[in-house]
Amino acid sequence: MRTNYGNWVKWNRVNVDYYDHNFHWDQAGSWCGGGAAQAQTFYLEAGTNTLEVSWREPNALLDKVFVTLSGKAPQGFGPDAQNCGSTNPPPACEPVTIKIKPDYYGADITWNLKDETGNVLASGGPYQDGNTEVKTTTVCLPDGCYTFNIYDSYGDGICCSYGDGWYRLENSNGETLASNGNYDSHESKSFCIGEVPPPSCNKSALFVVGKTDLNGGDKAILERLQGLGFDVTIVEDEDAQSADSDGKGIVIISSTCSSGKIGDRFTHVNVPVFNWEAWLFDDLKMTGHESNWDYGTADDVKKIKIINDAHPIAQGVTGTLEILNKNTRVSWGFPAPS
Repeated sequence: MRTNYGNWVKWNRVNVDYYDHNFHWDQAGSWCGGGAAQAQTFYLEAGTNTLEVSWREPNALLDKVFVTLSGKAPQGFGPDAQNCGSTNPPPACEPVTIKIKPDYYGADITWNLKDETGNVLASGGPYQDGNTEVKTTTVCLPDGCYTFNIYDSYGDGICCSYGDGWYRLENSNGETLASNGNYDSHESKSFCIGEVPPPSCNKSALFVVGKTDLNGGDKAILERLQGLGFDVTIVEDEDAQSADSDGKGIVIISSTCSSGKIGDRFTHVNVPVFNWEAWLFDDLKMTGHESNWDYGTADDVKKIKIINDAHPIAQGVTGTLEILNKNTRVSWGFPAPS
């Protein structure tokens, strides 16, 4: 038998005569040869757990399984059988193993695994400082897409300033679904299991603004988004958190925001980010870090000239384009290497 898709434990009778043919309760135990089998304790996680029992003899029969925290067997035939939920077999799922090797400051590290609707399916951390042993969690996932989020409260990831930490998610074949370790305060990685239907358009938007008392420009953006059918959540820059993007189809950062209040909160989110605040380009790693060289603003702009129509950003467009109906200050930046 096994719990939560862990290692199988061979069922051995503990303190029971093999030649006793009367009804009795056998306790799961481990035996490696010589002496009596030792009682086996299974550790359950908070929430839902999966218990599997298997047997090799074709005519073997299992009457009851009794799970207890006390370690004491029931009397006689035991209480009436009770099922915690449906007796139907659970849907097929793929065991996914999450491995975390902390750096020397494990207390900074937390992580979670979410489904497409933002439900947390598994989580871990913080860990003990100085303990860099690999931590392993296994969760069985049905077909669908998932997002793994890992955080570091100090902001230096788990590699490589204070140890060579890493994380890795593997399927049952040992194939890597996501891995890294060199990040800042937060990183998200998405992956899919099995046959996944084409995604539907997510018509929810996070609109980050300087003030929720919107100015004319932000009101126009809001009206445009709503006109396109988006359900818009508005949050001020000083209150915005990376987790606000969970479940959203798009994040839009207004030019009314203060870059110092947002920083890198939306650098590693798993959602497309549209940014109109030039001084966030470097924080979002869209450009290099030197202002007025890698990024900046330009006044009195109405047209742009495409000088390299072979570049992917040009999308085949050539020549000079009028992008505004009047001369206006615009933001610019040189794309950072991918």
